[in-house]
Amino acid sequence: MNNNEHLPVIRCDECGRKMCKTHRKCNGHRYCSTCYLREFKKRPCPKCGRQARLLKREPNTVCRRCETDLPCIRCGKKQYPLGKITPYGPACASCSLYFRSQESCEVCGTLSSKLTRLSRFADGLRRCPKCARADFRTCPGCQKFRLLQPSQDGTLCRYCIRGRNICGTCGQSIPGGKGIRCDTCYWLDVANKKIKMNRNAFSNPLMASHFVNFGHWLMTYSGAKTTALCIQRYIPFFIEVEKKWGEIPSYEALVSYFHPERLRRVRRIMMWMEKTGLLHVIPQAREYAADSIRITNLLSKYSPHTTFGRLLAEYGSELQKRLSAGKTTIRSIRLALTPAVALVNLTEKFKTTYPTQAILDQYLLESPGQKAAITGFINFLNNKYSLHLIPKVDKAKVRKKRKTQLEKKLIQLTHEKSDPDFLAKWIPIALEYFHNFKTTKQTRSTIMNSEFTRDGDGIMLVLSQQEYFIPLP
Repeated sequence: MNNNEHLPVIRCDECGRKMCKTHRKCNGHRYCSTCYLREFKKRPCPKCGRQARLLKREPNTVCRRCETDLPCIRCGKKQYPLGKITPYGPACASCSLYFRSQESCEVCGTLSSKLTRLSRFADGLRRCPKCARADFRTCPGCQKFRLLQPSQDGTLCRYCIRGRNICGTCGQSIPGGKGIRCDTCYWLDVANKKIKMNRNAFSNPLMASHFVNFGHWLMTYSGAKTTALCIQRYIPFFIEVEKKWGEIPSYEALVSYFHPERLRRVRRIMMWMEKTGLLHVIPQAREYAADSIRITNLLSKYSPHTTFGRLLAEYGSELQKRLSAGKTTIRSIRLALTPAVALVNLTEKFKTTYPTQAILDQYLLESPGQKAAITGFINFLNNKYSLHLIPKVDKAKVRKKRKTQLEKKLIQLTHEKSDPDFLAKWIPIALEYFHNFKTTKQTRSTIMNSEFTRDGDGIMLVLSQQEYFIPLP
């Protein structure tokens, strides 16, 4: 098959004749060989003075050498293979792609400015980069995504077929497709360059030194590749520390300013500071800051100008007084405020000003385990607003509600019989539903390691020398 049959028809923009190849292109205008001789006459170049064929209707046109004797209009290179003469100036081969108009790939239809024809495809279609690499595979030798060829050592890329190279840095033998450096030396060089480049982001030499030391420690701890890929995500933290303190502050100052949640995002920096002696981590300070943030978030759920917000703010002030007197802890305050906010939220749904006994009973029916935690808030309401609330749990109603929840879970599990973990899910729920036997993580592990026998439509399980019959769906 003649590949020329697939080539598009090119016409001279001057005379309209068909051309196999454009003889000259000037300012986006194509010329055939005949029109070129007629329209381009020899005369001195206005810039360099050399004789050259120049477009006769444009007296300021310069010769081809002067057109290309300029830096690339995009990247600024001075020595480069010419890719395209744009209206703004010459562009190198790499940058010329960005001055092409996007056209549809003739294989997949995707718009691209990097369409190309490849001789290994006999259809002559112009392909986008993705379609052009459709037959590429990962080379087993160099792990690069390339066109593979059969060889004595298996299917490899053409560079690995030529033989092995020697790393120019460490002297290690590497596959030919790796180039002149092994992966270790490459990533080590990239990591060092990024550390050196990013240290210029600091105006304080001390913080710049800390950043460089952290980068070198990270290379030892996580490897050069990880350091090269993620070192930049730690720069904002160092810059903020530089602006706030100008040096590494105490742990209490850090945890108070950044809060534990944000410090967890820079865990490697905290580890480096601790291991190098720049910081002494105090777990109590971290827990205090974390609980303080949670308390603030709980109290901010309602505006202090509303009735509910005022209730919570007054109760919070009462708890803070107890904290100042040493009668409670910051964690106890958080644990006390959590059910208080939940009760206020339920009260708001019932559209009443203060919690009533019915609302309190409803809350304890939903969360019976919060009885002890909510008692302090109930006592505060009774004393402050002369309410007569009694925190009590109706065990019969709680048991009935629990039974209903377990029944829903069992019904849902009946649709999951094919699940390999069906029995592991079914047995603990069935034990509590049919025998009121509540399981823990430890007993669940014991149950699954125990022997059980089929008995009619269920299984017989022995636990603590007692038999339990569990029906199966």
